[in-house]
Amino acid sequence: MTLCCCSSDASAAVLGGPASPLAVKVSDVNKDYVFLTWQPPSADGASPVDGYYVEKLDLGQGVWVRCNVHIQKMCHYPVFGLKEGTLYQFRVRAVNQAGAGRPSKATEPVLTADPLEHTRTMVIEVENGKTITITKDELEGQVKIPFPPTNVHACEVSDTYMVLSWTEPEPRGREPLNYYVEQSLAEKSNWELASLDMTVSSPRFPVFDLVTDKQYCFRVRSVNKYGISDPSEPSAPISLGKPEALPAPPHSVMAIRDTNTSVLLQWREPKEKDNILGYYMYYSETGKEL
Repeated sequence: MTLCCCSSDASAAVLGGPASPLAVKVSDVNKDYVFLTWQPPSADGASPVDGYYVEKLDLGQGVWVRCNVHIQKMCHYPVFGLKEGTLYQFRVRAVNQAGAGRPSKATEPVLTADPLEHTRTMVIEVENGKTITITKDELEGQVKIPFPPTNVHACEVSDTYMVLSWTEPEPRGREPLNYYVEQSLAEKSNWELASLDMTVSSPRFPVFDLVTDKQYCFRVRSVNKYGISDPSEPSAPISLGKPEALPAPPHSVMAIRDTNTSVLLQWREPKEKDNILGYYMYYSETGKEL
């Protein structure tokens, strides 16, 4: 049995528009891209939600900018083209036939940075307690055409996408590196470019539009101004995860105490409740449609 008081997300920006999306999270922060996930709004509005707009804020400029021209159907989105060493916040708006609703709560500020930067720096102690810092870039000036990356694997897998990760080549060389990501069905050798015309500068890459129940292998090539490396060793076969089942609804909802301005609700939880995070509550005036 659960006792709870009500709360609601932000009201719609347009009449009939959806409520604001919930639980917007930033993951996989890199020097030029981040990956966002969120939950649908608690209320669709006058019509079902068609998709979402993602917005970013460069804290140094103070202006919210839309990231996607076309609405994003799924509750996740990779934001590419970010500036390294910059503080950003992100928020999401749900869109239905009436228009875009109010934005979600903005994420905490995140700083774009190369997650492998610390692996390329070595601090050496010298006399009198002083130190000098040496970077691998200074020691690898002879590397021209790059070596291939290693350890290509999936660091995150859901039922609609997966995020690939790999280790940059060793030695890396001084020149800036980009990457080509290739994919093939497992046990096949028909490799095709997964990254298409996208510039991949970080050792992470989200992959979409994969077929459920199919297994895929991935490999990555390093690219600098001198040329393209051989492909990495392929990843182990990877498939999309199983979709999570929606929870059963609660039941036996009762108002057990009320005043002129509030009501205390009581209900019974569903039998299977291990993965339930919480509840949404809705109300409607008697005689009016929801």
